[in-house]
Amino acid sequence: MPLFSSGDFLLSSGRHSEFKIDCDNLLESDIKTLAWMISEMVGPFSEVQGVPSGGMILANFMTTYAIPSQVDHPDPRMWGRRLIVDDVLTTGGSMERARQAHLESQPEAVRAKHMVIGAVIFSRGQCPPWIQPLFQLHGKLFGK
Repeated sequence: MPLFSSGDFLLSSGRHSEFKIDCDNLLESDIKTLAWMISEMVGPFSEVQGVPSGGMILANFMTTYAIPSQVDHPDPRMWGRRLIVDDVLTTGGSMERARQAHLESQPEAVRAKHMVIGAVIFSRGQCPPWIQPLFQLHGKLFGK
């Protein structure tokens, strides 16, 4: 099965696109390598969460790179950074909902120290500042 297909597709965001990125067709070895690449790109994190459903498999491979949270560590990046991952970002809505749900679940005293970062394999356009794409497509390819 191909990673990229052309045609007329309805994306999970509700947008239409002339191509589809189907990360379900990646091999396990591909996902392991992408997980390593993302871990190098984002730096240290202590927890990982996958956005259903595309980010779940990636999140499983990302746990290998998680390091324990150290709230007393002088480097704020070590204060329990949560990494939220997904395979493909179109509008960012799923990632934003996951981030908000996580932050709202934290006690008020912890929220200020608990950073949330995001990463995606492919972005169909511009990402919010807290999300890093491994591969970012040109804006003209974003979809209809």
